[in-house]
Amino acid sequence: MESTKKILAIMTQDPVFAKMEPIFKRASMEVTRATTGTRSLILATNVRYDLIVAEYPLPDLSIVDFLEILQSPTLANAHSPVVLLTKDDYAEDLGAQIDSERVEVLPIGGSTEALQRHVAASLGVAQRKADRLLVQLQLAVETGNLLRACQTSNVSESGMLIHTSRRAPVGSEVEVTFHLPGDPRPIDGVVKVVRHTSPGTEKTQGMGVTFVRLPEGGRERLRDYVQGRMVFREEELLPLNLDHLPAAP
Repeated sequence: MESTKKILAIMTQDPVFAKMEPIFKRASMEVTRATTGTRSLILATNVRYDLIVAEYPLPDLSIVDFLEILQSPTLANAHSPVVLLTKDDYAEDLGAQIDSERVEVLPIGGSTEALQRHVAASLGVAQRKADRLLVQLQLAVETGNLLRACQTSNVSESGMLIHTSRRAPVGSEVEVTFHLPGDPRPIDGVVKVVRHTSPGTEKTQGMGVTFVRLPEGGRERLRDYVQGRMVFREEELLPLNLDHLPAAP
């Protein structure tokens, strides 16, 4: 079991924080957010963080002054690794200004997967194959001549958990249709059943599936949603439209 890692996130813009949220939501991470460099230094006075992630430029301090204060031996984080997120145009110049092995500069325009790799490496934790969201999506499952509506959770770019008491055999392929919250366009695809939940240890009855085939546009929308580039509220779930699927006889 991974030990809990403490992260201090210094981010003024909600879109930047939203992009990092899939990483920060890991159960093994405890994230504290500050919106100014001054506030973050107050937090860092007594609490030691395993990683400090800061959006550049800071609204109230130069990055040189910030790092100099942060390295003060009176602070608990004098040796904590720092990741600076900045616009792609600034990244190279900023990297040239920073002369510290513990500070890494990353372009915020990079993929979430790349950011996750760097964060995981900085923390010394294992990287997940694909980040998962504990949200519910509406889903239509078609097995043979049977068509039924289900709920899903634990959704990622590679698969999901389908809530159902009528499980298809492990190794079988199932046709599915689902909507992302707030998006009226259905995503049709085929999934492969890779496991069944265990009634003795898991609260939800169902089957874990991995995506075998998804349309390219649907895969891109799913990727954007999982990576935080499409942010919807859970109450925006749309009614499931099954009109375009063949009816069960």
